[in-house]
Amino acid sequence: MGRVIKVIKIAFNVTAQVNLQNEVRQIAENFSLKAKEISSQATTVASGAQSLGATTEEMNASIEELSASIDSIAQNGKSADAIARSTQNEADQGSQAIAKSIEAMDLINKSSEEIAEIVKVISEIASQTNLLAFNAAIEAARAGEHGLGFSVVADEVRKLAERSSQATKDISKLISESVKRVAQGGEISKEAANSFKKIVEGVGKTTLAISEISVAAQEQQTASKDVAQAIQQVADATEKSATASDSIAQATHELANGAEQLKQAVQRFAN
Repeated sequence: MGRVIKVIKIAFNVTAQVNLQNEVRQIAENFSLKAKEISSQATTVASGAQSLGATTEEMNASIEELSASIDSIAQNGKSADAIARSTQNEADQGSQAIAKSIEAMDLINKSSEEIAEIVKVISEIASQTNLLAFNAAIEAARAGEHGLGFSVVADEVRKLAERSSQATKDISKLISESVKRVAQGGEISKEAANSFKKIVEGVGKTTLAISEISVAAQEQQTASKDVAQAIQQVADATEKSATASDSIAQATHELANGAEQLKQAVQRFAN
């Protein structure tokens, strides 16, 4: 009876050992399979990380080129802004010069009118002098020989009055032409002033637009640097991820080899 129990116990132990071997073999196989899957996935991740790293390097290079272009645009924008502001100042000075020219023409016109009034007075005086000389000549003729000398003087005065009258007419004509031309020049200056005003307004708008472009370019310049920095951080993180994935793949590969060795050891023990 004791021998039977001993045999049964041995059989039970053998069965338990076989079951344990089977469980260990199954666990080793599953572990080996999962380790291979993890190793494969880690390899895929490492490959993807390397590919992403290459892509980020290309992106970084593109961003650097873009940043260089934006730097150039920003610099050109600053130069254009300075030129536009200088042009606006010159346009303002030109507008002020035209305004002063119009004021000067108005003063000339006013002075011409005053001179015309003076010439008119001179013309009236010359007419009166001519009339007095004519009357004096008549009185000298009545006086006969005694009025001969006075007649000569009266004739000279009359001629002088006629010359003065003619001169005042010529001066009046010249003043009239001068006033006419000054008026035309004033109209042209006013038209030029209006055109210059529009030019100044246009230059002002252009200056404002260029200034906004310059500010936007500087903002883009800052943003591109931030993007380049972020991409560099991504590239660094990707490189670390690729290194870690390689380490994981290597470790899981070693684990898979260990599981395979464990399975083979169990198999040898079972045999």
